[in-house]
Amino acid sequence: MRFERDIETPRARPDRLRARRLRGDRGAIIAEAALLTPFFVTLMFGMLEFGGAFRDYLTSSNAATAGARTAAIEGNTDDADYWILKAVYNASTAMPTGQILEIQIFKSAYNSSGPPSSCTAATHCNDYTGSTLTTYLKSTTEPLAFSNTCTSASPDGNWCPNTRNVDIESTPDYIGIYLKVTHPWITGLFGSSITLTQTSVIQLEPQKLTPNG
Repeated sequence: MRFERDIETPRARPDRLRARRLRGDRGAIIAEAALLTPFFVTLMFGMLEFGGAFRDYLTSSNAATAGARTAAIEGNTDDADYWILKAVYNASTAMPTGQILEIQIFKSAYNSSGPPSSCTAATHCNDYTGSTLTTYLKSTTEPLAFSNTCTSASPDGNWCPNTRNVDIESTPDYIGIYLKVTHPWITGLFGSSITLTQTSVIQLEPQKLTPNG
C-alpha cells in the first residue's frame, strides 16, 4: 500500500499564516471599537451641541448690537424703545422668540460692562421680558403702550425716551442694550439648558438742539 503526503508549497504557507493572524485580530478590533465608540459618539454630540449654542451666541450678540445701533439713531424720540425692541426682534429670528428671557434698555457709562443690579426708575432702566416682547410687536404699527406720557404704567416709564440727552453742546447719554437668552441642550449630555447674556453700549447720536446766535 502506498501512502501519499500533502506537501505544502512555499506559496500556500504565507496565506495560511495570514488567515490565522486575521482571525486573531478580530477580537482586538471588537475590543477597540467598544472602547472608542463612546468617545466618538460624545465628540459628535458635543460638536452638535456647542455648534447650536455658538449659533445662539452669535444671534444674541447680533441682536444686542442691532438694538444699540437703533437706539443711537432714534435718540430721544417718544417711541425709541419700540424701535429698539423691533430691531432686537428682527435680528434674533435665527432662534425661537421663546428663548429670549429678558431685554433691558438702560442708561450707561461709556465703559459699562453690563446693566445695573436692579432695573428701576432710579437706575434709568426699562425692563422687558421675552413673553411681553411679542405683545408689543405683534402689530405693524406702534402699540399704544409706548407714548410720550411715560407714566409708571407704561413699559418705558423707568427711563422715558424723550428725557434722554442728545444735546451736542453737552455729553449725550450712553445707552446700553442687555439681552438674556436661554439655549436648550438637545441631547441632555450637558444638562437641560444654558443661559447666554449679551450687552452692547453706544452713545446716542448727538444733535444740535439750540439755534446759533
